[in-house]
Amino acid sequence: MSVTTIRSSCVPLLRDNVDTDQIIPAKFLSITDKKWLGRHVFGAWRYLENGKPNPEFILNQDSHRGAILLTWENFWCGSSREHAVWALQDYGFDAIVAKSFSDIFYNNCLNNFVVPVKVTEKFWAWLVESQEADPFLEVTIDIPSQTISYSWGEMIFDLNPFKKECLLTGHGNLEYLMSKRAVIEEWEKKMGK
Repeated sequence: MSVTTIRSSCVPLLRDNVDTDQIIPAKFLSITDKKWLGRHVFGAWRYLENGKPNPEFILNQDSHRGAILLTWENFWCGSSREHAVWALQDYGFDAIVAKSFSDIFYNNCLNNFVVPVKVTEKFWAWLVESQEADPFLEVTIDIPSQTISYSWGEMIFDLNPFKKECLLTGHGNLEYLMSKRAVIEEWEKKMGK
């Protein structure tokens, strides 16, 4: 599953320090089929005690739909559970845009082909303001150029070159290594191994 460009409106979940228990509660960690986790993402916020959707929560509002989750700082602090990325991805998010991420979340996203985009305070403020004015504002995340853009601005974001190559080729870490087998074997011959 390669990723080159994501074009979508944003879903603003404007909260700091969202931890893994808030993304996918621990009681769902026994689920191993990724396809069923999206229904439980942000479960404590999405549903009322009676099990009905909470009309106040952003994911339950028709005015906010999209494949890009827009959040604040330190998204996915807490434990390293990969279920959180699986749940976000199964729900339909292809990218997360924030001012900062925990390191483990950042890497878990990239390992699962969800693009984490860290933006500057200034760009983030512009994006939030523009999105509030137009909830259907289209944002483009381009992996080859490492840019995030919309009608009012553009920014280059950091992306590890190895992870960028994996996103563009659709290779996981091991698949990428195996795709370089001939180069590795040539190097081993050269080194006398």
